[in-house]
Amino acid sequence: MYGLLYDVVINIYKPFAAKFLERIGGGAFHISLYNSLPGIVAALALLPGTLLLRKNKNVKSATVVLLRITRSFLLLAALSPFFPENLRAVTFLFVISLMNFPDALSQSAIQSSLAKFFTSGEVRAQAISLRNKFGNFSIPVVTLIMGLIISFIPRSESQIVTFYQLFFVMSFLVGLAEVFVFKKFRYETEPDNALSETEPGNAPAEPEPGKQPVSDAEKNTDVTAPSKKGVIKSVLSNKVFRHYLFFTLIYYVTWQSGWALSTIYQIENLGANEIWLALFAVGSGLTSFFSAAFWSRYIAKKGNGRAMVMAGYALALNMTFIALTPNLPLMVLACCYGGFAGIGINITLLHGLLIATPEKDRMVYIGMYNTFVNISLGVSPMLSLLLVNKIGIVYTMHVVGLSRVISASLLLLAYRKKLIGSE
Repeated sequence: MYGLLYDVVINIYKPFAAKFLERIGGGAFHISLYNSLPGIVAALALLPGTLLLRKNKNVKSATVVLLRITRSFLLLAALSPFFPENLRAVTFLFVISLMNFPDALSQSAIQSSLAKFFTSGEVRAQAISLRNKFGNFSIPVVTLIMGLIISFIPRSESQIVTFYQLFFVMSFLVGLAEVFVFKKFRYETEPDNALSETEPGNAPAEPEPGKQPVSDAEKNTDVTAPSKKGVIKSVLSNKVFRHYLFFTLIYYVTWQSGWALSTIYQIENLGANEIWLALFAVGSGLTSFFSAAFWSRYIAKKGNGRAMVMAGYALALNMTFIALTPNLPLMVLACCYGGFAGIGINITLLHGLLIATPEKDRMVYIGMYNTFVNISLGVSPMLSLLLVNKIGIVYTMHVVGLSRVISASLLLLAYRKKLIGSE
């Protein structure tokens, strides 16, 4: 239920946010900032924020507060069209970027809490699988409904903007239900007000029957570092985590470089409106829904490292496919392929991160990892936009596609050298 509500909150407005920016006066530069600024804010927030959450006696309650603050920013986003015309796009970008401060912290806390909510590895895997399965089904449904509403009900440009404002309010209201459901989670091993597993001095839980053996990452972790400096040093001295961070971060840079490019190409070069953006999201979401099982089976059969390499190469080709797409109907097919490759890289990166991080202080590991990922997100779209201004968007997309092939080859090298794991 929580996963479905989270997906509804995000997909009421996010698939159309770039088009909304255009309607309130934004352009390619604003769309690039929309992709990069939230990453910069998250990068500044994650590491100090996760270190503070690590000290919190009730991480779940702190997460609830962060979720409420995050969803409140949606009401502020709804107010952006009321500003002077030359400030509307900038105001929207400012609000969405600041929203990523509490949002990044809450999502890192939720990721690290999964091990507390579902102590059994088998049950946890089933929960994550079901959450992704139904999420990938609900996302295109919600997106299509919103796209149909915004495309056929409003009769003027001002009415379209008003409906966008209603979307943000609706997203906020669903967010209240999301927070209510999240509060229903209970730790399986501790009472609701228990100390976080990462609280210094907190006694370690007794191992459960059938619990998975200690990972390679845990073996490389200094378990005696309670201070902030000690924890950071312990995280950075973990060889398994360092290797995983280095090689996957290179791929993230090349992956994120194309996020704004595809949206700009769809809207400015092909003239996509809201209904086409909805169809792109539906095609991608449905393909993700049906291909998630394929990637799960492939991981089980061949290992996560090999699956990550395959997904990396598949996603590299997606940028080239988009650059060669001449019209909107064919773009739907390109987005379907992107959904197949995208769900593969998302699943394998998450599995790989869990393999590379030990249970102790996992929140800090994830916070550190997401900090670097968001730093790259803050830089990559703007670098690709600079290249667009030099050689044009089509050639830039080909360059980005080639860079993804190179970064996927580095993943292959790391996999063969057993640096990123194969579980």
